[in-house]
Amino acid sequence: ISIYISAPSHFKPEPGELLTSSNSEISFQYSSSMSYIKKVTMDGHDVTKKISASKDRIILPAEYLSEGNHEIEIVYHPKMAIWNIKKRWTFSVDTSFPVISISLPGKKEVYTTNKSFIIKGKTEVISKVKIDKDGKIFDIKTDDTGDFQKDFILKEGKNIFRITSTDRAGNKSSYQIKAFFDSTAPKLSSPFPPDGNIVKEVDPLISVTVSEDSKINKIDMKINGKPVSAELVNSSIIKYKPEKLVEGTHNIEVEVENAVGLKDLKKWSFTVDSSENYGQRTQILGAIGQDVKDLQRMLVLHNYLGENDIKGTFDQKTLEAVKKFQGKNGLEPDGVVGPSTIDKLSYSIIIDLAQFNLALVLDGKVVKNYLIACGSPEYPTPTGEFIITNKVKDPTWIPPDSLWAKEAELTEPGPDNPLGTRWIELNSSLVGIHGTNYPETVGMNVSHGCVRMAIPDVEELYDYVNIGTRVTIRDPILPPTPTACPAEPTTGPDKKPVKKPDSTGTIYIEKKNY
Repeated sequence: ISIYISAPSHFKPEPGELLTSSNSEISFQYSSSMSYIKKVTMDGHDVTKKISASKDRIILPAEYLSEGNHEIEIVYHPKMAIWNIKKRWTFSVDTSFPVISISLPGKKEVYTTNKSFIIKGKTEVISKVKIDKDGKIFDIKTDDTGDFQKDFILKEGKNIFRITSTDRAGNKSSYQIKAFFDSTAPKLSSPFPPDGNIVKEVDPLISVTVSEDSKINKIDMKINGKPVSAELVNSSIIKYKPEKLVEGTHNIEVEVENAVGLKDLKKWSFTVDSSENYGQRTQILGAIGQDVKDLQRMLVLHNYLGENDIKGTFDQKTLEAVKKFQGKNGLEPDGVVGPSTIDKLSYSIIIDLAQFNLALVLDGKVVKNYLIACGSPEYPTPTGEFIITNKVKDPTWIPPDSLWAKEAELTEPGPDNPLGTRWIELNSSLVGIHGTNYPETVGMNVSHGCVRMAIPDVEELYDYVNIGTRVTIRDPILPPTPTACPAEPTTGPDKKPVKKPDSTGTIYIEKKNY
């Protein structure tokens, strides 16, 4: 006699199946009455009261399945059976992506000069590993612990590696490595301003071109040995814009280092010559021009150079002379001719209108006095602090736009020029220092504001002073009408008798309010 006994079957998931979802259905087919099912456990936990029936299938509760292996056990006792019957089946859940751990190289982006390249790592056991190198696929074997290793030969430039690990459930992870192989050092070229050039700007753009296939990691720029902050523009131009450069030769040094540590160094120099006015700009070795001649002339006057050394080039001999002068005068002997050195080297002028005196001063001491003429009561010489802004030899006189000069005409250089042979202009529209074609007026307050001097005196003074020389004009004590100086000399600087003005007190025309 054959007795049919219904048994659980058609398990879902199938025995041994690997699931990639954590909320898959867990069920089995059972055609007999549910009352025959005595107990159902999942991973050792009794879930009998939670099962349900749908047609001929028994469904287990499984809202969320944890990662790993799971075991289902069914205990059932069909009618006419003598004992309980057990049925078990197992399956696994794997929803995690396999982990890829790379030990070599230590970074995802690598720069190297070594053509040989090793990728070494670890992933989930039994996973399949593939490495895609620039489109070529390599199947990589893993050992029983998930370790893998592969050697490659790099091409010049960028090499891209994509590592993929696929586990038994089909979950995939990827890892990308960029390897830059560079066997060529960066190249610096096209320095600007070009080597040896003379530059008229005080703030010239300094630049150099760099050629590099990978990337520049480090830029060091120095000007005269001092580091500055240069920037890389468009991956090919290194530039720096200084605020102000002194007069003289500037030595530029640029060193670049690429990502693999290869370097290049570029050195060049150029000369800044932005001014001809002595004292206006600081000077260093290599400076050229009229301002250097004026500096050298000052050094001659102080007996640190000879007349033959006035060449207009700040050479080594001038540098040593400057250092000696600085050391003797309590300054740092660095050879840099800045404001403090210029003050010590240069003369200043003090004009005492009450005494009709112009004093040439050096380092606080009067070295020479000159007799002058100054402004009349109607056109007084302005007082205060001034500087010399211009010097002209053999000037042309242009009558000013003033009533007292409306009948005057332009006068070319010559014996009839009311400015004489020298014009020393101050930073005032009302005053200048100059010679005169009427030396008999020197020692009187008869001008239209300017300071007159005898021609030999103004020519001598002209050589002592420079643009930027300080001029102090002190308050006068003026008489009510033009008159001779109380201490009127009988002879002038040239030892000739001084002519006295006529009884009419005539005022002579000069440039501006002279």
